[in-house]
Amino acid sequence: MIDIHTHILPGVDDGAKDWDTCLKMLVQSAECGVKAVIATPHFRPWDKEPTKEEIYALCEEAKEKLWSEHQIEMQIYPGNEIYYSVDVMDELKKGNALTLAGSRYILVEFKEQMSYQAMYRAVRDFRDGGYIPILAHIERYQCMHKMENVKNLKTHDK
Repeated sequence: MIDIHTHILPGVDDGAKDWDTCLKMLVQSAECGVKAVIATPHFRPWDKEPTKEEIYALCEEAKEKLWSEHQIEMQIYPGNEIYYSVDVMDELKKGNALTLAGSRYILVEFKEQMSYQAMYRAVRDFRDGGYIPILAHIERYQCMHKMENVKNLKTHDK
């Protein structure tokens, strides 16, 4: 089992506040059968912290600490929960916004009040750019409360 949306990196965003919390979260995940996690700190184009280098380093350090302190082997991959803006595609192409574990998949968060048409265009643009978007917190988006809209996004390119 792989957890693809975690805020485990210590002191980075609204997840683990410190190393102790980070390791407790990872131990609990391992106890539930998780073999790998993708750390997905928030990426907002206007806020350049944490950098991709910091994310990579923290993922490696978390993996090492989990082994040395708890003898648990787990893959910890870098990624981002990307807050959508018109600049995001450029940030992805530059490598500043991270895909999930270096794949073509991206975890994207939208404004809760975003219109369906704007979200549809954004999803289409991501797909046209070679990415496979995964919508974070889909339950929060009012336009996605209509099952027809969810189905349309899902079948867009079929």
